Amino acid sequence: MPEFFREFAFISALLGGFSLVLFGTLLDTGRSHRTVGPAAALALASSSCLLIVTLGNTFAAAVESDPVMRARLTGAIKGQLGPLSMLFLLGILLLLGSFGAAGWIRSRQLGRATSAIALVTLVGVIWVLAPFITVQ
Repeated sequence: MPEFFREFAFISALLGGFSLVLFGTLLDTGRSHRTVGPAAALALASSSCLLIVTLGNTFAAAVESDPVMRARLTGAIKGQLGPLSMLFLLGILLLLGSFGAAGWIRSRQLGRATSAIALVTLVGVIWVLAPFITVQ
């Protein structure tokens, strides 16, 4: 089980860092288009969700690796699995939303394309992650 938490934390940290970089990049574009603000907000919200997931899973891995801590906190850790899984999915949803919104900054044609790609990617993400998401 500790390896599950480590991998989940790693992926969350990677995606959260990517979201934060996207946020910074969008802020640097200036206010030339009304979509910059919402796209940046979605990227920052995604990064925030994924930061919480990273912290939760990192500490869960540490607890699961220590037999004394595991005996004391197993129920608390299991209680967090569902909310962290949903927060992870929310973070990915927000990141894909920022991808879709970012295309509208350049043009309508690119906006339609990025929105369609983000939607198809969301379907793929849910399909791939469905067996691994824990809901309690």
